[in-house]
Amino acid sequence: MKRIYVPYLALAMLATSGIACAQKPGPTLRTLTIQGDEYASACTPKNKTVLEGLIRAEARKAASVADAWPLIDTLLCQAKAPDSRAFIAGRLNKTVSEASTSSGGPDALTRTKVDAELIDSLLSEGEAWNADLRFAKNEITLRFMSDEACVRSRKLQLNKGKWQIAQIGEACD
Repeated sequence: MKRIYVPYLALAMLATSGIACAQKPGPTLRTLTIQGDEYASACTPKNKTVLEGLIRAEARKAASVADAWPLIDTLLCQAKAPDSRAFIAGRLNKTVSEASTSSGGPDALTRTKVDAELIDSLLSEGEAWNADLRFAKNEITLRFMSDEACVRSRKLQLNKGKWQIAQIGEACD
């Protein structure tokens, strides 16, 4: 091998190392403190492993459950970037059922038109704590704390082999 190729290799290595540095960093994962109790973000490696473990365990009963993980991860952890928005938009119908509850107020169930604002509101960007998954036939309910006073839910349903967001909810004190 001639020495003349070495500078090109070094230049290529330098150029590609800059690409990795130019990527947008992920969201900063903060801890939520409520009355002295601390909750780590659902997006820490440890908590993501726990959620993925729940998915894997359920996938032993129904293989299609494993396909829900990218949607759950995007809802909880991904940044509000064009690719995340497009992925979420592809998992919604034109309208979505929305359930809301507040202390002292009546429960409400409405149909909400899907728009860019709704899609952005579904991307938690790591601002999710104490996440939990519940499984039923062709349905997964994701619940998590969005702040000190509110719990959000996302009901996912399997529709023609694809996990869709069927209902969103929020309950606040």
